[in-house]
Amino acid sequence: MIKIFIVALILSTSMVAKEYKAIIKPYNSWSILAQKSGEVTKLEIGDELKYHKKLILELDHKLEDRQLNNYKNKLKIIQQQLDINKKNYDAIKNMTRKSKFDKNAKELSYLSTKATIYDIKNTIATLEDTISKKMIFLNGEYLKKIHVNLGEYVNIGTKLLTLEDHRAIRVIIYVSANDIKNLRDKKIQIDGKIDNTYIIDKISRSPDETYISSYRVEFVKYGARDDLGKMLSIHIGE
Repeated sequence: MIKIFIVALILSTSMVAKEYKAIIKPYNSWSILAQKSGEVTKLEIGDELKYHKKLILELDHKLEDRQLNNYKNKLKIIQQQLDINKKNYDAIKNMTRKSKFDKNAKELSYLSTKATIYDIKNTIATLEDTISKKMIFLNGEYLKKIHVNLGEYVNIGTKLLTLEDHRAIRVIIYVSANDIKNLRDKKIQIDGKIDNTYIIDKISRSPDETYISSYRVEFVKYGARDDLGKMLSIHIGE
């Protein structure tokens, strides 16, 4: 009799478990970690909790700037040297009176200079990549939190900033196995009324690791950000 009562209780619970509560969250949020080490040379604490389209944080790259400038100047010189070596080689490669030794020497000089240019270009690309990774630009994102201070030396992997994307809002609920079936075909009410602006973005195919026997469902509403933090009531079914 007790077993029958427990089973009936479980079944009745699954039948009525159609009302879910959720908090409106940003569409996306993430942290930016330092990809290179260096001293923080540009940062304004007043930029926190605002939207930005600008250079927001910069690590010292004066040494890389000097090295980049030197390698670019060196590249110009080596390219001139390559042109001369190529002309010298082209001038004798078809001459029958020139020995094979002389021709090989000119060709090797030309190929060696060409290889040097490849090495310099790779070095320039590496320096440009390093400099770019020491400069963090935002393109309309919301700067939620700054984790470092101006003048602080940071190592690779240090958390620098936390950003949020507010172009839409996201709502996450964990629904029962009964409600997850044919979810897209069911009637869904937000705060007691039909709201088609909330779109089902993701539906988990397996139970959640934390909320055991429940399935993660995510709704997205585009073009809204004023309701962040608001609690919603989501009703699934009739």
